[in-house]
Amino acid sequence: MGIQNRYLKATAPSTGGVAPIGQTLMKTGMVASNQTNDDAFNPQGRDNDFFNLGGVTPWGNNKRYSDELGNTSDGTNYYDSNGASISSSLAYVNEVFIDWSTFNGTTYLMYYFGEMSGTLRNFTDYLSWCDGLSILGHTDWMGMNENEMFNLRNPNRQGVTFYPPMSKKGVFGGSFWSNTSHKDTPTSAYAMSNYGGGINEQGKTNTFYCIAVRRGTPAEIGLIGTPSIPIGAKILKTGCLIPTPTGSDGDLQEGRDDSFLILPGNNPFGNTNRFTTLNGNPGTYNATEWLIDWTTFDGTTVEGYVNGWYNFSNMTWLSAITFCNSYSLDGFSGARLINKKEGENIMRSATINPFDYAPFLRGFGDIAWTSTSPITDYPYTLESDGRILYRDKNDLYKPIPIRTFTVNGTTLT
Repeated sequence: MGIQNRYLKATAPSTGGVAPIGQTLMKTGMVASNQTNDDAFNPQGRDNDFFNLGGVTPWGNNKRYSDELGNTSDGTNYYDSNGASISSSLAYVNEVFIDWSTFNGTTYLMYYFGEMSGTLRNFTDYLSWCDGLSILGHTDWMGMNENEMFNLRNPNRQGVTFYPPMSKKGVFGGSFWSNTSHKDTPTSAYAMSNYGGGINEQGKTNTFYCIAVRRGTPAEIGLIGTPSIPIGAKILKTGCLIPTPTGSDGDLQEGRDDSFLILPGNNPFGNTNRFTTLNGNPGTYNATEWLIDWTTFDGTTVEGYVNGWYNFSNMTWLSAITFCNSYSLDGFSGARLINKKEGENIMRSATINPFDYAPFLRGFGDIAWTSTSPITDYPYTLESDGRILYRDKNDLYKPIPIRTFTVNGTTLT
C-alpha cells in the first residue's frame, strides 16, 4: 500500500452546532492502582492509555509515537508502518519521534532525543544548541517548554521517560531542561527529574540533559492529504511572560490559545474567558463555586474545578480521595480528586505562585494532592512554588475536587 493511501480520513463528529474551543485532557497513563478511586482506578481523559490513542493517526494505527518513517512502539515492542514486528535497531534511527497526541489536524510536535544521554548543558547553552540543530533537514528546533516536557512524563515508571523510543538512549536518572524560566527570577528555569518526574526550578548555570522540539506537518514526512479530524490537540501555552533570553518559552510563546486566560474563540456564553462560573460569569476570589475551564471543552463535555479549594482542611491522600468523591456543590455531585494532568493544566508559569491569578488568587503556603501516585504510597502533589513532587500519602494537604459537565448550549449538567 502506498504511503499516500495510508492517510485515513474520517468525518468530523457533530457537536450540536457548538464548536469545540479546547480538548479533553489526556489520560495520565497510570495503570497500577494504589487505592480505590485513585487515578488508575478511575482514569479520566482522552486516549486509550499512555501509548495508544483513541483515534487513528495518518499512519493508519493508534500508536502515539512514531518516527518519520512510520515505525512505532507500544511502550515495549517495535513495529514497522504496516504493523509488523521489527528490531529496535531499525526504528527511530535518526533519534526523532512524533507525538501524535499533539496532532491538531494540521501540525504535531516532533522531538529530538539524541542528546538525552549526551552533553550536559547549562540553560543558555541548551537554547543555543536547539537553535543550531539541523536534523532531517529541519533547522527550526526549539527548547521544549514546561507543558511540552510535562507531556512526555509517564507516571507508571520511576524513570519517567525511560520508555521506547527514548529508552534507546539508556537514561534512567538525570534531569532535563525546559525553556520555561522560573516565575520570580530570570536566573532560574524549570527542569524535570527523570527519576520520579518531579519538576523543580534550577539555577540556569546548572547543567542537565537536553531534548529539542519542533512543530511539523504530515506532508513533510510524505503523508499527503488533509485530515478531516484531529486525534489530539496542540498543547496549551504555559503562560510564561519572561521574554528573555531569545529562544526561551516567554520569547517563543509556543502553544494554543491567545494567552493562559483568553480563549481563541468564544465559549458557549459568548465571551473568550477561559474560566467562568456555571452562569458564564467571571469567578470570584475566595468563593466556593464551580469554575469551568473552557480549554477542556471538546464540543460536548467540559471540566469544572472547585474554586475556594484552599479553604478546605488539610487531609491525608486517602481522605482527599474520599472527600472529593462525596463532594457536592450547587446540586452537582460526581466529583473526583484532580489527577496530575488536570492539576498541571491550571498551573500558570507567569506568576510566582502557579495559582496566583484571578479568580483563584492564591499566594504561597498551600499544597494540593493529585490522584496520581507514581510510586506506591507517594502521590504527586502540586506545590505552591510551581513544583510537582511526590509525597507520603499520610502527609496533610488540600484536596481539589473536579467534575466533568455535559454542555448543551449554556446549560451545564
